[in-house]
Parts: sequence; C-alpha cells; structure tokens
Amino acid sequence: MKLRTKIILLFSAVITVGTASMGTFAGISINSEIVTSSQEKLQSDLHLGRELLEQKYSGDWEIKGGKLYKGDTEINDKLDVVDQIAKATGDNVTIFQNDMRVATTVKKDDGTRAIGTKVSDAVADTVLKKGQTYMGEAVVVNQRNQAAYEPIKNAKGEVIGIWFVGVPSTKFDSIVSHFQNKVWIFGIVGLIVGILVAGGVAEYVVRPMRRVTTIAQRVAEGDLTVEPLNTARKDEFGLLGRSVNEMVANLRGLIGHVNATAEQVASSSQALSATTDQTAEATEQITESIQHVAHGADQQVASASKAARAIEDLSNGIEKVAETAIAVAETSLDAAREAEQGNDSVQKAVLQMDAIAGSVNTTASGVKQLETRSQEIGQIVEVITGIAAQTNLLALNAAIEASRAGEQGRGFAVVADEVRKLAEQSSLSAGQIANLISSIQEETTKAVLSMDGVIGEVKSGTQAVSEAGEAFTRILTANRMVADQIQDVSASSQEMTANSQQVYETVGEMMTIAEQSAQSSQTVAATSEEQLASIEEIAASSETLAQMASQMREEIGKFKL
Repeated sequence: MKLRTKIILLFSAVITVGTASMGTFAGISINSEIVTSSQEKLQSDLHLGRELLEQKYSGDWEIKGGKLYKGDTEINDKLDVVDQIAKATGDNVTIFQNDMRVATTVKKDDGTRAIGTKVSDAVADTVLKKGQTYMGEAVVVNQRNQAAYEPIKNAKGEVIGIWFVGVPSTKFDSIVSHFQNKVWIFGIVGLIVGILVAGGVAEYVVRPMRRVTTIAQRVAEGDLTVEPLNTARKDEFGLLGRSVNEMVANLRGLIGHVNATAEQVASSSQALSATTDQTAEATEQITESIQHVAHGADQQVASASKAARAIEDLSNGIEKVAETAIAVAETSLDAAREAEQGNDSVQKAVLQMDAIAGSVNTTASGVKQLETRSQEIGQIVEVITGIAAQTNLLALNAAIEASRAGEQGRGFAVVADEVRKLAEQSSLSAGQIANLISSIQEETTKAVLSMDGVIGEVKSGTQAVSEAGEAFTRILTANRMVADQIQDVSASSQEMTANSQQVYETVGEMMTIAEQSAQSSQTVAATSEEQLASIEEIAASSETLAQMASQMREEIGKFKL
C-alpha cells in the first residue's frame, strides 16, 4: 500500500472515529440534558397541576363509596380537569385512585382513554407503598414516558392515589435522533473535507518522498547521474533531501576513487607481472651462468689437481737429475784423478768411461724426461690459462646479467667480481708458471745438448782409450768440462726443484681458490633458485591481483558516474 493511501486512510479513520465518538457523546449528553430538563419541568408541572386542582377544587382528598373525591367533587371520569392541566403544561396527566387510573389524558392503542388501567409495579412500590415521589422513565400504557408520580394523601396522611404528569419519550428520542443526524451529516462532510485535506497533505508529504524513492532506485541500479534534490525546505524532508544529495555525492566520489584505484592496481599488477617475468628470465640466465661458472671452477680444480700431481712428479724427476748430476760430478773428479795418475789407470779409465757412458745415458734419459715433463707442465699451464680466461669470461657474463637484474642482482655482481678476481689471480699464477716452465725448458734443452756432447766425448774417449796416453790431456780437459757442465746441470736442477716447489704451492693456492669459487658458485646457484621460486610466487600473486582488479573494474563499471 502506498504512503499516500495510508495517510488518507489514517486521516479518514481519525475523522470517522472522532465524528462517531463526538456524535455518540453529544447524543448521550443531549439525552441526559433533555431528561434532566424534562424532569425539572415535570417537577414544576406537578406543582402547577396540584395548584390548579387546589384552586378549582377545595377540600381534602378522600375515597367515598369506592370513588375518589377532592373535597365534595368526584374525580373519577372528571376529564375536564386533567384536560385543562394537560393543556396548561403540555403533559399527559393522570389521577390514580390507589393504583388505577380514574381520570387521564393517556390513550390506549385504540384511541380511547386508558381509564381503569393500572400503574406499573415499580411505580406502585415507590409511590403507594413507600409514599415517595417517583421521577424517571416509566412505561405508561405500553409507551415509554419521562414521568413524575406523586402520592395523593388524605387528611390522615394515608396514600390513597397518585398524581401523574409525563411526556412520551418519543419526543425526546426524535430530538436526540435529529441532533445525531445533524452530527452524522457534519461528520460525513468533515470526513470528505478531511479526505481532501489528507490527500493534499499526503501529496505534500509524498511528493519529496517519491522523488527520494526514484533517486534511491536509480542509485540502487548503479545510476549516479541523478539530479540533486531541492533542499530548500526546512523540515525533515529538506534534511532528508540534503542527506540523500550528500550520500549520492559521496558515493559518486567513492566509486570514482575506487575505479581509479582499481585501474592503478590493474596497471601496477601488469607492470609487476612484466617485471617479475623479466626478473625471472634474468634470474634463470644468472643461474645458468653461475652453473657454468661452477662447472668451470670444478674443471679448474680438477686441472689444478692434475697440474699439482704433474709438478710433484716433475720435482721428483728434477731431484733425481740433481742427484745424478752430483754423482756424475764425483765420477768425473775420480776420472780426473785417475787420469793424472797415469797410464796405469787406463783400464780403470776405460771402466770409468763405461760407467760414465751409462751414467751419461741415464742422465740424458732423465734430462729428456725432464724436457718431456716440462712440455707437459707447459700444456697444463695452457689449460690453466684457458680455464682462467673462461672463468674470467663467465664472471664477466655473470656481472652483465647481474647489472641487468638491477637491485636484485647486486649480490650476484659481488660474487661475479670475486670470481673474476680469482680468475685473474689464476691467470697471473699460470703466467708465472709458464715463465718458470719456459726457463726450465731452456735449461733442459741446454742440458740435452750438453749430454749429447758428453755422449760424443765418451764415445771418442772409448775409441781413443788405446791412445790413452796421448789423450789423457784431452780426457782430463774433457772431464773438467764435463764436471763444470754437470755442476751447472746440478745448479740448474736445484733451481728447477725450487721453482717447481713454488709452482706446486701456486697450484695448491689455485686449487684452494678454485674450490672456493666452486662453493661460492654453488651457493649463488642455490640462492638464485630460491629467488627464482620467490619471483614465481610474486608473479602468481601479481596475476591474482590483476584478476581481482579486473573483477573490481567490472563491478564498478555497473555504476554510471
């Protein structure tokens, strides 16, 4: 039910109830007033009638011969008396002998006077038995009357009859009914006027409510382009209109702000997703580069280990060469002493020459082996140099990828820089080793040439042993030369031993550095994998955020701003 209809019905109900209540109250009040007035009039009429009887008929009331007398006048059927009093008062008038009407203006239904009828029991009990005056409504010959009954007493004070005046209640009922009809007519007119007024009031009340309802429905449908309400009124409807205007404005601003925020969130989530994808790709590349670095470091450790073992073998060979050179030097000194002793020692010299030939062959073999080992060490050094260059290149690539990663790759850049430094140190150490190996190779070449000369001399000495006497001088000279050369070889061998020890220590440092590089690379690789997992989680979160922002924009798109 609409509010306008409710207001009209409410006004109508109030007016109807008010009119009915007023009519009922007015009817009751008027009836009560009429009854009171009629009783006062009847009281006065009783007195007036009694005075008229006293003036017209003197004497006391008495019953004689079964008849009612006033003085000497018989009252039974004395109609002119009651008619005169009725005419004077406008009432019904009756004189009772005891409880029976003997003179009356009251008529029966057939139009004849109700002489001989009796009074009601209630009236008889009050008036005849108690001797009291009865005032009120009474039934008089089947008709309601506002009546007044007064006892008629004889000279002895005995009640011998009743003096009655009364007015039919139908007169009062018609007056009350007529008044109530006027009240109802007034009520109906008031109801019609009230309905019209209620309609106007309802329209006055409902019009702004209808406008507010329309705006509320449009806002509920998402249309925020509504025109502001007229808020010039100073009552609650004006306050409601201002509140609705403020609500729509605040809601429009809120939706606009949420829409802008949703667009920013969508844009930021897309940018974040793109950034995380790039970061993930960079991290994967960094991980691959670090894995290459770790693999190269492992290879470097293995190569350094091989180089250490080779250098250790070289050192042992050089020590053997030195020992052999010392032995050869001692043998050469013995040979010189034997040569100086003369020809007697020729046979011993031949034996010594044979021994020298064997020693020289052994020395030549050792020197050649030293040359071979030196070449192997050179190859190892080349391998180490290549590994160092490869490590340096990998470190450079890792640094480049770390710089691409920005702030997230700073840790990788530090590790790559340390790896690069280690590679440079390895390259420098390998260069030093290469220089040492080159020196060893040069000395070994000289030793080989010297040993070739010694072998030739031994052969010449063996061939010329028969001419020992003549060749002692040459043999002695040759022995001295051999002794000098062997001393040089011994010194070179000792120097090579010291250098090989340095190379061994350097290779050990390279192994330590390579192991540290491998461990650091593994740590960096593990960290890269963890970071890659975190970046993937961030990417998933950014995609979820983008979807939520898209859904928010779809929901906000339902509003018209």
